Amino acid sequence: VTRIIHSFNCLWPFLLVGFSAIGQQQNIRIEANFSPSAITLSRQTTYKVTIHGSQQSPSGSLPAVAGLGISGNPRVFRAASFLNGVPSVRLELSFAVKPERHGNFTIPSWNLSVQGTPHRVPAATLRVLPPNQEDVLRAQARQKQESDLRQALFLEVNLLRKYLFEGETTLGSIDLYIWERLPITRLVQLPQKNGDAFSQSEINRPIEKRTSRNGKNYTVYSWPVALTAAMEGMHELFYKMTVRVRVQNNRNSPSGNPFLQDPFFRDPFFGFGREEAMSVTSEKLKLEVRSLPMEGRPHAFRGAIGTISTNSATDAERVTVGDPVRITFTVTGKGNFGVMPAPEIDSSEKIKVGPPAFSFEGDENLRYEGTQRFDYVVTPLRPGQIEIPAVPFAYFDPTSERYVDASGNVHTLRVDAGETWVDPSPPQSAFTEKQQNVEPARNLFQTESE
Repeated sequence: VTRIIHSFNCLWPFLLVGFSAIGQQQNIRIEANFSPSAITLSRQTTYKVTIHGSQQSPSGSLPAVAGLGISGNPRVFRAASFLNGVPSVRLELSFAVKPERHGNFTIPSWNLSVQGTPHRVPAATLRVLPPNQEDVLRAQARQKQESDLRQALFLEVNLLRKYLFEGETTLGSIDLYIWERLPITRLVQLPQKNGDAFSQSEINRPIEKRTSRNGKNYTVYSWPVALTAAMEGMHELFYKMTVRVRVQNNRNSPSGNPFLQDPFFRDPFFGFGREEAMSVTSEKLKLEVRSLPMEGRPHAFRGAIGTISTNSATDAERVTVGDPVRITFTVTGKGNFGVMPAPEIDSSEKIKVGPPAFSFEGDENLRYEGTQRFDYVVTPLRPGQIEIPAVPFAYFDPTSERYVDASGNVHTLRVDAGETWVDPSPPQSAFTEKQQNVEPARNLFQTESE
């Protein structure tokens, strides 16, 4: 017999007034037994320890026996009575026991401390018989009801594929299926993600629709979600949420689960019962997050991943020195727009380039499909024929698994000398005082972000 020790310390403060002193004067006697002492494999029983002569909280270590599942939280019952004018007190500890196989099982004698004094709990034996036909039918009914429950309410996570590249964003959905006969009263919480290797967009209001599956009609609440892989390796991902269901007060379920009672699946309205919280969890998805290849990675790549196209345009071809020019670079398609960094155009002795203003056209929450726009303000510093360099941009296509250089075009700009122009940010010199009344050229143009 393999012995595992369960520790418990019964700390129940209630004592029957008037019997505490009597209990201290009585001799302590302890009994132990199973009730019932013989069961079939599919049944449960109770291991009961009765302490005569005391109602004080005992403490001790209950040995566990291999093949028996014993609850670590006993039920407690205190009693006091007079028998032929003699007072009597007792305390009962009841442990729920579920056998794992048939055979004979004995919980050996063990020590229990009562009123600071150790006492021996006698051994007790349980006989577990093989399941009979009634047990087999009951087990089959329970399995069917559990299967029906899984078909009545379940959560699915749908993604485009089973692998992602590190930094890639994919679009998916979290779908809650509710059988039309299941009386859901409300959704307690939105789906909660379990999987630290992925970041996600905000989960907002669901899309409600109707569908049929396996001969059952369902109401489906679908939450679109954009997931971004943040960590290389194999990872698990699943979602869980809680709903409230109306159930009848029926105790005839063979499993004891109020959601598995027969009327649950017979009555489409069930109506006049109580509310119960019910947790539903999706299956665990195993997703591979692959690292981006180093081979063939262009210098212009800064993390953009997707299936996209680019375009570059300017709002002027001829300007005067100091006049701002807008360069618009757009990225259109499907990709990780939520984490896509802005390309950089370097300033030179001929042009000054400010940081870009950017905007997104599409679903602002998901940021998976649409157009990302970057607007750069370029200020020419010298007259003449000036080339504005191409906006450097490259992305990784997860479908073809290769890098694509999608830099913008080089724009030629004719810059006239015009009137004498002063650099808006010259070094400190004797000319500073004369420039105080000159409005900086960078304020002559306003970006969309302003």
